[in-house]
Amino acid sequence: ADRSIEVDHDQCDVRTASRPVLVLDPDGKPLADLRLVASTDEPHSSIGSRPTDAAGKTTLFGWPVTARLSTRRAPLRSDDAFHRWTREHPGDQAAWSRAMLEIGTVDLLPGGAPELVIRLPLEWRALPR
Repeated sequence: ADRSIEVDHDQCDVRTASRPVLVLDPDGKPLADLRLVASTDEPHSSIGSRPTDAAGKTTLFGWPVTARLSTRRAPLRSDDAFHRWTREHPGDQAAWSRAMLEIGTVDLLPGGAPELVIRLPLEWRALPR
């Protein structure tokens, strides 16, 4: 029995891409344990990252794409603070928007790319009212 699978190569992208990132606080110091959220409008998009290390570094990985980057604001950096915030504001989209800071976009490129350095703005330090 033929067990082969036909693949429509016009619909399937198996390339991988990555981008090293260095995140600095507003004073220019490396930020450890910061989670970046990378998102696209593509269905089933999956862009992975780990929290930044002690030197403020992480790597985003996925497929070649331009993604939007955001992160939790400083008062909600810890998982405990963030979970408490979401429990206090269930289903409140405005609260979710205040919790996150849009940073900008990043290009994930096949074969790697130069490190992207992100210096967070002063507004990262506080939750807007």
